[in-house]
Amino acid sequence: MLEPITAKNKIEVKPSEIGANIYDWIELIIDINGVTDNDIITLQNDIDSIFINNKDMYVKEETGLNEFEINNYIKRNLGEISPAAKKRMIERDVVTRYSDIDNSRIVTISRAYISVKLFYVINHKLKDNIVLIQRISECFNKIAFYDILRVTLIKVNKVVCTSLYKLYQCLNRFMFGDVGYSLSRRGKKVDVAFTSVNSEFECNFSNYVINKSIKQGMLNEDKRKFVYEGILGMQGSYESNAFEDVEVNKKFVELNDMFYLIFLEHITSSFLLDMINGETTKVLRGFKKNGIKQQLGRDIEKT
Repeated sequence: MLEPITAKNKIEVKPSEIGANIYDWIELIIDINGVTDNDIITLQNDIDSIFINNKDMYVKEETGLNEFEINNYIKRNLGEISPAAKKRMIERDVVTRYSDIDNSRIVTISRAYISVKLFYVINHKLKDNIVLIQRISECFNKIAFYDILRVTLIKVNKVVCTSLYKLYQCLNRFMFGDVGYSLSRRGKKVDVAFTSVNSEFECNFSNYVINKSIKQGMLNEDKRKFVYEGILGMQGSYESNAFEDVEVNKKFVELNDMFYLIFLEHITSSFLLDMINGETTKVLRGFKKNGIKQQLGRDIEKT
């Protein structure tokens, strides 16, 4: 039996000690510049070789960027794209995607960005995928005007519990700013249906955006009882300087290290102990023991 973890000593827990996760999905993104659609076509053999030699099975397809992807790209670029340019990206941009057989990992390669998106229907090793996206980016080095604009890491954590009480046994309610729940604990009649808090900060030349929310809903397969979903979304970006030779691997590791510290601030000491042990009685859905395949499915329907 492990010793209890306190608010003071939980920062001493190393990532390697944790035996479970609450990831919903993770995305690694490299926004790029100086690349044309013809360059993407020219690099196909080099990029294909990375996946051909990979032990996992992949499906390759050529598509276009969808509006959701372009909108996210525009947000990362602070809206510096005209409506006409957006229309051209949708209609003309050549996009190559490599997907695992079970669609748990999708690699997207375009002239605007490279991304590796991981869906936690199975557990992924982030380190391996950092190596993967770095190898892909290195294929672009032969392009004369190729430049890395930014490196972005996104992690979305999600848990579903049968009550707010159990949810806040997992998540630090003070970090989620749920005033309604605090009042209800003091005897006030409060029906908490939704709370959301966003924050941004800069650290070590990287920008971080933290989005956290609690919402009430019902399971798709059982609409007789309310459940509560807690989401902690983290996005970290490093903007490169002009002519900077960006160390992709190093930047992703730095962003991920900061994410770990942010994550520790948002969970309770008792839930951290559950994650170390790899088992919990607090969570209905979202708690995944490392190495165990999960069942794909939407969790709750917002009321």
